[in-house]
Amino acid sequence: DMASMNEVEKSFANFNPAQSFTVDSTNVIIYAKLGTKKIDNAYKWELWQANLENGRLKQDKKIAILDSNADYLYPNVSKDGNKLFFASNRKGGKGGLDIYSVNKTNGDWSNTPKPVEFINSEANEIYPVDGITHFTYTSDRTGGMGGYDVYSLNKANNVNSNLGYPINTINDDLGMNKLSDTYYLARNMNSSIDMAIINYNPVYIPVSGQLAYLADGAIASN
Repeated sequence: DMASMNEVEKSFANFNPAQSFTVDSTNVIIYAKLGTKKIDNAYKWELWQANLENGRLKQDKKIAILDSNADYLYPNVSKDGNKLFFASNRKGGKGGLDIYSVNKTNGDWSNTPKPVEFINSEANEIYPVDGITHFTYTSDRTGGMGGYDVYSLNKANNVNSNLGYPINTINDDLGMNKLSDTYYLARNMNSSIDMAIINYNPVYIPVSGQLAYLADGAIASN
């Protein structure tokens, strides 16, 4: 009921479902909102935060980041609440949208983002999700199964991996969160972004030996 909403909630009611938002352990919600003033003849996406109090959104404020002539999207807060990840097309990046982070100091976010190492490429990297052992994100880099695929960075060895099927498909597979053996992700099918839930517990079977190839490139039978 729009009539019962305060001004912060009315703004959030027009939230673009193609974007993401995140809530930290203190019930602060962080989300992307389109700015109201044009910069270089275009409205820019900004990051905002508001307090979630008794089911109501209150006290919204813009998160100030140096370089306002850029878009800031897809926020995600680390498990300890002290680091904010997001995607941006700010100057100095490697591609269209790269993933950055800012730290929280004395309750405030730093205004100077740093690119996340070992992830960004000449393509677009979006939907960052910080985990304990792995950092997952979405990219449309070459070599994927579809337009956008979900990738994972192993923090122990800094190796990136495409998560493959059934997480990724020929469609756009977007932001993903994992709880136990259940994967939650957004998937663009038939020009509509829907939520998908996948129960997936892969079994790895070690295989030893050597592959032999025929002249036409096919694998030779034993």
